[in-house]
Amino acid sequence: MQTEELLYFLSKANSPYEVGMAWSMMGPIEDKLRAIITLEHFSNSFLPDTFIKVLYSEDNDFISYLQSENIFFIDNDILKKMITLDKFDIPIDYSVMFDTNYASYIHQFVNNNTNNFKNEIFKSIDILLRENFQYDYYFYLVENSKALDLELHYDMDYFKNMHQDIYENLVSLELFKSTDEKLYREKGKVKYILSPIEARQNVEELIGKLFCTQEGKDHLKQLRFLQKQLTLFLIGVFQIHFSSNRSPQKKMKELFDFMNEKVGVYYEREAMVAYKYFKEKGGVRIFRKINKDTAPQKILDLIENLAWDFTAPRIMEFLMRFGGVSSFLFHSSYLMILV
Repeated sequence: MQTEELLYFLSKANSPYEVGMAWSMMGPIEDKLRAIITLEHFSNSFLPDTFIKVLYSEDNDFISYLQSENIFFIDNDILKKMITLDKFDIPIDYSVMFDTNYASYIHQFVNNNTNNFKNEIFKSIDILLRENFQYDYYFYLVENSKALDLELHYDMDYFKNMHQDIYENLVSLELFKSTDEKLYREKGKVKYILSPIEARQNVEELIGKLFCTQEGKDHLKQLRFLQKQLTLFLIGVFQIHFSSNRSPQKKMKELFDFMNEKVGVYYEREAMVAYKYFKEKGGVRIFRKINKDTAPQKILDLIENLAWDFTAPRIMEFLMRFGGVSSFLFHSSYLMILV
């Protein structure tokens, strides 16, 4: 069976069993071959029902990256486990991703400085403390790389002196993720399993790999360039939206020309968001703070922040393609404050 045939049978599969059969029919498959598949009629609820209910309510700050829970992954290792265990089930890993705002909230929480917290923040942190989640700081690090000169050579002491806020936020995130969930659920007490020294050791290892090596800095440069492209894309969206009362269809034609002539990249999903924005006044929550009367410098700051929000899914897709600690790192949701 050729790869094209495999993709066809995977696209027609309706259950893990049919996925396993299609994959095994291929014969010997390279270990690096992986697939992301959608099983629309198969339900594998890996999140607690109570969390699902809260996740889609309006009084917390969770945003689900994917609109469906029916996206799964397959590779040789997963197939071997399915055959060995005689169980056609596809394992799932998921994590919660923090942005800069929430990293600062967690830092304040860990250091008992919560006087300015809204009720939504308390509710969201309560959920995080009660559930056994995986946490991801990668987007926070990428977003804050804008404060760093990636042409400089960083050693750990220099980094801590120059970017103490990033360092301390990461230490607090490390402590937070080591919370004893059982103790919190049963007695409402917060206890961190890691010591502050162990948290700092973990953080310095992470910083060393990403900011103190040429490979890490080159990777950050690529993602920062992506954010700049999306900044330019959003500038075009708002320029077109406020420049005339033309129909959404005509504005979209202008946006296609702008992407082709100025951005140099066609962003399909982001263009769908732009069309909804052109079509429905106030229909895109994330854009509501930007209007004609906003000061130019403030608009630019807002757009740059929005561009980081738009970059987040692209970063998550990168992680989904190249994997994580488990077979796949699947971000079912991440935390973000909408501007």
